[in-house]
Amino acid sequence: MSWDRFHYLCRTCSQRNTAETDFSDVLSTAEAQKSIELYGEQIIKKSVSDEILSALKQSKDTALIDKSMLVYAHVNFAKSIDEPAKFKRVVVYLWFLAAVYIYMSSIHALFVMPGFLSMFENTDVAVPSLFMWYVNYSSYLTGIIVVALLLILFISYQLRAISGYKLPGLSGVYYRWLMPAGIKKSFSSIIEIITYPVMDLIEDKYQKAGVISAHLADAEKSGLNLAVEIESLLRVEAFVLNKKIERFMIAMMSVVSVIIVGSIVLFLMSAYSPLFIMGEGL
Repeated sequence: MSWDRFHYLCRTCSQRNTAETDFSDVLSTAEAQKSIELYGEQIIKKSVSDEILSALKQSKDTALIDKSMLVYAHVNFAKSIDEPAKFKRVVVYLWFLAAVYIYMSSIHALFVMPGFLSMFENTDVAVPSLFMWYVNYSSYLTGIIVVALLLILFISYQLRAISGYKLPGLSGVYYRWLMPAGIKKSFSSIIEIITYPVMDLIEDKYQKAGVISAHLADAEKSGLNLAVEIESLLRVEAFVLNKKIERFMIAMMSVVSVIIVGSIVLFLMSAYSPLFIMGEGL
């Protein structure tokens, strides 16, 4: 998410002559400049910043536009929600570990298990209970691992959308069902903080005014610098959200790791159990 480009556009538009220049024209001119590339990546479609600029383009309230531009020109949202990049390596490692397990388990099921079963049928040796359990339920273990990893992928996608401030996720099925209530609450609070200057334009579309909006309104009436208050609240709420995301991801990774490692242990124990029985019979 390139907040630097958004803030640059707001600084540029805040310098316009309100009486002579239309906001949409100034914004379009600023976006067409080659130098805009110096301010990071393009603004993501359907992100908070994109919705703010789109709402202001459609507004005829010049006073609201000027006020919003001044606020957004003097805040810095660049360091707020962290994308959980460190968990990407863990996800890749878990997928690799699961792939190795599924490959070895499949080879064992196709070429080793039939031989052992045939051997036990032709002898009086009792089939090891763990071996038979794995024969009957190994496919379920594989299914559980795949579902767990897919779940992590969907969750990672939602967290990436949150770090990119993509608004459609607020009403998405995966967002509503997969994200913990604490993360959704914090993200909603962050959206309310950022969109407060244009709340009249986007309320009921993505965000409703709440306690935070009421507090910022009181702060504005008392003469406090709105840009300072918005940035301060965002810094606090973003810190809380980042901690919630980190705890959630650690919990998810731990559960999936236990499932995969447990399946590997069961696989090894069941694979060697016939050999132990044969060794005892010699």
